[in-house]
Amino acid sequence: GVAKAALVDFGSDVVGSVTITGEDVTVDSDITVYQVATIKVDGTTNVPGYEYATGMQTTVDAWVDADGTANSAADLVQAVADNSVSAMNPQPKIDAGDSDGVVISGLVPGVYYIDIADTAETTYQNIVVAIEPARDGDTNKWVAVNEQIAVKSADSTLDKTATQVNGVDVTTDGS
Repeated sequence: GVAKAALVDFGSDVVGSVTITGEDVTVDSDITVYQVATIKVDGTTNVPGYEYATGMQTTVDAWVDADGTANSAADLVQAVADNSVSAMNPQPKIDAGDSDGVVISGLVPGVYYIDIADTAETTYQNIVVAIEPARDGDTNKWVAVNEQIAVKSADSTLDKTATQVNGVDVTTDGS
């Protein structure tokens, strides 16, 4: 048979970052990062391969095949919960962005689910992103391709009106 080439493990030599911009995303936001797969590359063919967190192969492959559509991201996020995938420990470094948002750095090539916890005022979309390895055109060394995402959010305030409480006429704004 043909010998299978070993996958290149980049370790901490090749790291990238994700810049997340969006309404009210700051270093004070409750952000949790989950690594659902590690990307390695065949040393001979440069074809990427994945090592998956437990139970994540099917949904990571579906997300990759679907080019990261919203439905495949939602499925991947559900699989993180269903398979009890642990958050990265320690969490990667999160710094303020240049103009707004945050920069999450120190990410080895892989697929990540980034959860920005909803607040009383704002609901954030699911973020699934790949930090991919690539050859530097000048040095031919492996580098990580940094990503930038403008996260979508929705106003989640809800005004409530009560006409009566215990028989007394009242009106509230939900606060």
